[in-house]
Amino acid sequence: MDNDGLDLTIADLGSALSALHDRMTEAVYTDVSEFFAHFEPAKLRTVPLMDEGPESLHRANIEWGLAMSSEEIDY
Repeated sequence: MDNDGLDLTIADLGSALSALHDRMTEAVYTDVSEFFAHFEPAKLRTVPLMDEGPESLHRANIEWGLAMSSEEIDY
């Protein structure tokens, strides 16, 4: 592969992807400025667990995309 006079092998690309791959998000980032972006914080939300019981946490998990497992919710 030739890119502006730089020859990269498959092994080189693999090493580069290893360095750029985020295991937590399972994504490859080519622009590290994404890590330093600042966003406006979301408004504080609460789960009415004492008033509505565990179903309120199940509902928040789905509506807010919390990705909690059933075991985490039960805990």
